[in-house]
Amino acid sequence: MNEQTGFATRGILECFYGELWSVEDRAAMIRMLPEYGANLYVYGPAADRRTGARWRDPYEGAAAAQQEALLDETRRAGALAAWRVSPSAPMDRGMAMRLGDEAEQELLVRRCLEQVERGYEMIVLAFDDIDTAIDPTTRSRFSAAAHPLAAAQASVTNRVHRDLQEAGARLVVCPTHYWGTEPSAYRTEFGRLTDAELPLWWTGPGVCAEEIRAEHVRTVAEQYGHRLWVWDNYPVNDWAATELRRRLARETSGSGGHTNDRIPDQLLGAPLDRRDPQLSQVVAGFGANGAWMPGLSRLILRTSLDYARDPNTYDPKAALEDALARECVPAAAYRTVLAELGSTPVSCSIGALAAISARLLTCPPHEAELTTTEEERLDTVLRACRDLNPSLESRANDVAVTGVVEELSPWVDELAWSSHALRAAASMLRAWSDRDHRRLYAGAASISDRPRADLSVRPLVASGAVHAVVARTLALAGPSMPDWPDGL
Repeated sequence: MNEQTGFATRGILECFYGELWSVEDRAAMIRMLPEYGANLYVYGPAADRRTGARWRDPYEGAAAAQQEALLDETRRAGALAAWRVSPSAPMDRGMAMRLGDEAEQELLVRRCLEQVERGYEMIVLAFDDIDTAIDPTTRSRFSAAAHPLAAAQASVTNRVHRDLQEAGARLVVCPTHYWGTEPSAYRTEFGRLTDAELPLWWTGPGVCAEEIRAEHVRTVAEQYGHRLWVWDNYPVNDWAATELRRRLARETSGSGGHTNDRIPDQLLGAPLDRRDPQLSQVVAGFGANGAWMPGLSRLILRTSLDYARDPNTYDPKAALEDALARECVPAAAYRTVLAELGSTPVSCSIGALAAISARLLTCPPHEAELTTTEEERLDTVLRACRDLNPSLESRANDVAVTGVVEELSPWVDELAWSSHALRAAASMLRAWSDRDHRRLYAGAASISDRPRADLSVRPLVASGAVHAVVARTLALAGPSMPDWPDGL
């Protein structure tokens, strides 16, 4: 394969909200890079507060040792190490940098240079995920600018860029308007005021883009007057917390909900797709952002790295098969489970459970009996669950329990419960039609009594359609029946 057809600089971003990867999981990510000729690792997880609200604090003690371990791994992998810092503190805006304060600028430069001295060759200066509020001193200093926030950020950016250049290090900037193709006054001002040779990160037409085309890049690059790097927010799923958690986050955080208290209920388990082969010709670099589950991240990031190596020959299905083999995951079972996880911003998945649920939600109760095809499809799902769930005694004995399989288990548990619930719901609907109350209540009891994992966040499968069917059938059943008199 011709390595020159891919992105000259490409790799992995560890820049998500949620729990921090372990040292061992991070090392496994970095060691994967040479398999695909990748040469970039960006460290900047929100859970490391020194990349955000605590940017003023140097790395010391155990934290410094972990930084050294990361840099040792990148050197062995022949990869460029980058440190991302978000001085505007999206998770704690009260700790944000005073952009117009010379002492604060000097301190930020010092922190960046300390990381360069430690071994980082690139700094990623990020102004993403913030509101437009700026401190009074900064607003006063830049009040005459067409866009005061953009002008203040440009002042900081140019200062950091100048000092990093003198130290022989590179800078890439993530602006506040880092997504979309629509022009903005911010883009115009930030692009005009920052050094023209600086590349900027951009996530595509959306924060998590369904598709990224070369024409999108050309449009945004022209708006900024800068070359772009693609920050591909796939398979990152830090956005996929339940609505309850989102609401709680907004109530307890002054940052609009940007917290690390996230347990995603959705998985993005499909291979990277719908990325223009011509992207490598129009951008300066490519990075794929991981999810908080390291095993599943590693699996899907393999497909991202496969694409970045040679976009012209990239085949999503073949890339996934190769990734599954490398991660020792049973391919057929994984594909079955993947089809049932439901729709995400990057895919519209209608699996067996969703299709059966749609019929049971709309059909008259007397037509609710499952067809032979539907029964077979549910059996296929249950077989996949047995093959992939290490907690099931009946799972295939020859399937290795890998990190991917372990991380999948909550979703697999939910799929197994959902398959049982659909069968019970179909029986209940027929029982209601036949006025067979004993069978109706028995079905309701079987759904309620079916064991489910005790989780703080219920994994989302089939886009939640099964729960709608269960709600319909339980509503028909009404209150639970008292104990059957013959059993007293």
